Amino acid sequence: MHRRRLGLSLAILGFMVLVAIKPPAGELRLSLDAPTDGSPLKVEAGLDLGVFALSFLIHQAERRAR
Repeated sequence: MHRRRLGLSLAILGFMVLVAIKPPAGELRLSLDAPTDGSPLKVEAGLDLGVFALSFLIHQAERRAR
């Protein structure tokens, strides 16, 4: 249990350092040759989902740390 908390704390600390060094941009633009290609939208949706999941995990970790 102690090792799990230590690992989670180190992971959160690492993410906080990465965000402090280079804050995430709020907008992502992908430019490809084929305008009908749906891949850029899928990539953007995947990145948005990843950002949401990461912020949710950090929020939950902060709540549990209190």
